[in-house]
Amino acid sequence: MDHLLPKVKMLKDVSDASVLHEALTEFHQDFPSSLVKGRNVVAGTARAWGLQFGELDKILENDPVYQAAFKLVEEETLLLPPYLKNFFMILKYGIKNREGDIIEFGSYRCGTAIFLAKVARELGYTGTVYALDTFEGIPKANAAIDFHMKGDFRELSFKALGEVIRELGLTNLVLVKGLFEETLPKLLPTMKKVVLTHIDCDVDASTRYAILAIEKQMDAQGYIIVDDVAAPSCLGVMQAVEETLQKRGFHAEQAYPHFVYRVPKIF
Repeated sequence: MDHLLPKVKMLKDVSDASVLHEALTEFHQDFPSSLVKGRNVVAGTARAWGLQFGELDKILENDPVYQAAFKLVEEETLLLPPYLKNFFMILKYGIKNREGDIIEFGSYRCGTAIFLAKVARELGYTGTVYALDTFEGIPKANAAIDFHMKGDFRELSFKALGEVIRELGLTNLVLVKGLFEETLPKLLPTMKKVVLTHIDCDVDASTRYAILAIEKQMDAQGYIIVDDVAAPSCLGVMQAVEETLQKRGFHAEQAYPHFVYRVPKIF
């Protein structure tokens, strides 16, 4: 078949939601011509290029599932809309028809976790969204590489956060409080395979632990999304990615608005 990559340019001018849906559905199929070094370059380019230069922004904003989820978190999440829209596309097109759990490392006020749980529920996923955090701020940092330090992002009430989630009725969202290395080993045996991992830890050690600890739990062709790899205040995150995923031969499928990897590698 013809290579699909040149067709991604059509996203610059598309204004019809049904045309967009058909295009993204096609782009997210793993055709041999789309796969380069373990990544679907067509899917990744469509999401990133479409968000940055095309008309995806406007069309996705009118999607009722996206609207409902964004309304819940627009006052809480630190992530800008392009990040949430990328999550939305990966849930709707990237992991379509694959059942499993979703896990987030570094949840802070749980805006992104709430968004993921709402979208997953609306799209019919039966898995659970697990939001892991100390909920008491960053537990440790390396002053030689990390800009953020121990205790950053601690200004919230864990009890109040739980009450908000209960009021929203998101029974598919579970908060897991504590250090990753203490909570995750107990959690993994109870989980399904993971179709989507979101890592938003801001520092080297936590990012590194999350990447290495979750890989074996990943579903075939699942996604690992790492935020802040290129953020000026998160060089430690870049170092963690360089010395884990990149060192072992994983290539990002997408670098805007965040880094997206397919794990295990696909060829």
